Amino acid sequence: MSAVDDQLEGLLLKLDEATALLGDAAAFAKPGKLPRVLDTARRVLLRDGGCAALEARAPMLEQAGVFEGSDWAAPQFLVPSLTPMHWAAPMPILW
Repeated sequence: MSAVDDQLEGLLLKLDEATALLGDAAAFAKPGKLPRVLDTARRVLLRDGGCAALEARAPMLEQAGVFEGSDWAAPQFLVPSLTPMHWAAPMPILW
């Protein structure tokens, strides 16, 4: 295993731990647990193979409550016309 693979594996372990803590937290405590999950997910995305690894964990992240209390909790109600620059861009805008 290369150093890059080891780094990704370490980040994924941290992400899984943070996700489990978020999932186990009471509803009022979830906002306090969310920054750790999102920061670790961002770091995973910056690594080779990170996108696929995060995609594989998407159901676990959603079940843990990552989207709870946000518009993304019910994506069927999102209005694409509110973000015309995103949909009109030749490539997706990633921030």
